[in-house]
Amino acid sequence: MRQSLFLLLGLAAAAVAAYLLLYWRRPPEAERVAAPSKPTVSLEEKQAEAQTILVCTFQASGIVTETESGKLSAEADTKERWSIIFAGLVTNEPVMKGNLGETKLRVLRRTPEGLWLAEEPPDSGLNVFAIFPRSRTAIMSKQYDIGLMLGKVLPFGLISIGKCE
Repeated sequence: MRQSLFLLLGLAAAAVAAYLLLYWRRPPEAERVAAPSKPTVSLEEKQAEAQTILVCTFQASGIVTETESGKLSAEADTKERWSIIFAGLVTNEPVMKGNLGETKLRVLRRTPEGLWLAEEPPDSGLNVFAIFPRSRTAIMSKQYDIGLMLGKVLPFGLISIGKCE
């Protein structure tokens, strides 16, 4: 009985092997799909990608204006906090998202130490953002003539510094 069981198992194994040899075939080399290779990314590219989106929270500001009487006025504000999201920083068309929506920025200068961006608001003036990736710090400055609505020249300037994540 035992010998017939082993004989049956041997015949079954031989039958499976014969079936595989006759009917199963490996696809030719041209039909084989190679596993996609993982692209090699340098450390610099990984760091640049990580810096492509930053959320910067500003909290220390200084405001300087010229009053209607021609005197200069300056004040500091360290209590108010506000945030801006910068995206696409490694591209030539970065954008900024803040409380007034999304705005395209112009790259003024790009160095390993920093990135300088300009925003031209529709009403007037100019906003400049300097982002320093090593310290994760951003400086924003605004320069406007707030007297345009009054028909006067009243320069206004604001500078603020913040940290980015």
